Amino acid sequence: MAAITAQDEDLVEKLLDWGVDPNAADNEGLTPFRLAVKRSDSDMALLLLERGVDINFKDGQGRTALHTAILTGNWNMMEFLANARADLDAADDEERTALWMAAEVGREKMAVFLLESGASDTILNVEQIGLGHWTISHGRWTISDYLLAHGHKVDVASTQSMGFDEGN
Repeated sequence: MAAITAQDEDLVEKLLDWGVDPNAADNEGLTPFRLAVKRSDSDMALLLLERGVDINFKDGQGRTALHTAILTGNWNMMEFLANARADLDAADDEERTALWMAAEVGREKMAVFLLESGASDTILNVEQIGLGHWTISHGRWTISDYLLAHGHKVDVASTQSMGFDEGN
């Protein structure tokens, strides 16, 4: 991990050449790749990807590097990971995908980017509520507007049960 922190690509290359596992995690599930993502070091992340790192490795909470990018609000790393074919629909231990996480923490533009990149809008949250209903009930208008503009249907009966009246 010290080589990642020091951004020493030559040392990382040597360690990998010597057989160090690029997917090795510490006690908390932090891998060199996840550390590179946290540090916004796309060069190091790319190097590790080229050397066989598992882009979808999950930490102790079941979160992937994409979840980390969402939580830290790191647009560049989120975009990098999506373009590098990270699993956009991987769920953590609380059954949250990166899309759901972005919606929950209010990173609406990130959520829309994930939708545009192919993240599923049909995965229900842990309470078995659909994304369209949840975004409306939580005032995440950027996401709900995107969903509605792209053919997502919202059931009126479901919105009424969330406290919305059809006539209001």
